[in-house]
Amino acid sequence: MNSIAKLKKNLPAMQHFSGTSQKRAGMNIVKFMALLLVLTIIARGASGATMTRVSTTNPGRGEIALEVTGNAVVSSVGTLDVFAPEGLMIAEMLASVGQTVDIGDAIAKFDMHELTEKLVRENAALDRLLLDLEVSERTETVDSNNLTNNQRYLARAREDYNLTKAQGEADVVAAQSVLNNAQSALNDALNAQTAQAAQAAQAASQLTHDAENESDIDAADAYTPVTPDESDADKIHELQAAVDAARASLEAAQRRAQDDLRSANRRIEDAEAGLSAASQDHERNLDRRLETAESNRISATVLRLEIEEQEAIVNELQMLLDNNGTLHSNITGVASAMMNRGDVTNKDALITLRDGAKGYEASMQLDKEDADKLSIGSECEVTTGRSSMFYVPTVTGIVSAITPPDENDKVKITIRLPQGDWTEGQRIDVQAIQSRSIYDMCIPLSALRSDNTGYFVLLVEQRSSVLGVENVVVQMPVTVLASDSDKASVEGPISRSSQIITGSNKAVTAGDRVRVD
Repeated sequence: MNSIAKLKKNLPAMQHFSGTSQKRAGMNIVKFMALLLVLTIIARGASGATMTRVSTTNPGRGEIALEVTGNAVVSSVGTLDVFAPEGLMIAEMLASVGQTVDIGDAIAKFDMHELTEKLVRENAALDRLLLDLEVSERTETVDSNNLTNNQRYLARAREDYNLTKAQGEADVVAAQSVLNNAQSALNDALNAQTAQAAQAAQAASQLTHDAENESDIDAADAYTPVTPDESDADKIHELQAAVDAARASLEAAQRRAQDDLRSANRRIEDAEAGLSAASQDHERNLDRRLETAESNRISATVLRLEIEEQEAIVNELQMLLDNNGTLHSNITGVASAMMNRGDVTNKDALITLRDGAKGYEASMQLDKEDADKLSIGSECEVTTGRSSMFYVPTVTGIVSAITPPDENDKVKITIRLPQGDWTEGQRIDVQAIQSRSIYDMCIPLSALRSDNTGYFVLLVEQRSSVLGVENVVVQMPVTVLASDSDKASVEGPISRSSQIITGSNKAVTAGDRVRVD
């Protein structure tokens, strides 16, 4: 309960005081109220003197451009390399980095002793390659003597078979003829003997018939039976022996003919097997010859290419020797890298020249967070760096390459530049705009705060107290829709009239009383 309320409560009791007492009491009240007013003024003044001062702004419409800015270095797109024969010691480099090298300019001088020895070695290597090529181009023939011999053996075996068959058949025919003749002679002898016996039997029968009729008893008595002559029996025996011998000769001739024919047929089979094996060997040799010929053809092709390269090396070394070891450039450009005196040439370029005729590009490094806003094909505003106080020339470049982040989360951005008056190593400013949009609730980035719960803003709200109207800080959570380098678009429980703190002379938190500048 404050002093004024207590005073009102005690007024009825005061009315019972006497007039003097009432006047004294009234004066005391007036003095008390004046003192209270003075103390209040002093308290508010003291409080205001120590109170945090803040600056505020109101949200409003604004344009937010999502952009990335940085500083880039210009370099030509094309590079041209000048090479020298490998294994030569550089006695002196006659060009320097950044120097413009024209066709015919001397760029390096090599040690003459090593150059001479190198030429001798490379000429020997060329001679070896030429000899290898001569060997590879030789035509290999396949030996067909074995096949021809086996073909001849088979032909002879078939010829022998036919001769053996004919001879055997002739021998059998001859033996058959001898048998037939012997058999015929035997048959004739036997037939004659049979006829003689029949004649004798007929005569005896006639005599017997006559005797039975007793017509010629004397003739019957006088008849003497005919008996085979012993010489005839021997003859038949001899003829039978001749037949048997002829039959044995025929059988022997048949067996001999069959045996000889079987042997001749086996010789044919052996000759055919030998010819088949020889044919297979010949086919394999032909295949191997074809494979060898194809391999030699490929080797010859490779050798010709190697010979061309070796001849180029020899010619280049000879040209260097003729020029007292001095190498001259055959291209034009700005020297960007080169080997050093005392180095030995290898497969790397002796000197690298930048070729501005192929265009220029700029490269810069960005944090991954900024690089994620760009993509291949993004347009960039490029300041050429040749500005004046009245004019800042800009051109449009195109993002042509974006590398993956390195261990430090840095990304290299390459920008293809349009045709222009660019120079090697020139530094330029780059601004890449991803998008531009109008937002209703934009605030300065200085007004946007965050903690582990997310983004928020601090508002100033007016509240009444015993000391009067006070400015109290209130924390309001917001969601960030977009932001650029100086402002952000937010949404949340704020309005256009909200007083958002953008700065203060001391740290300020929710609930603090502040003074608005």
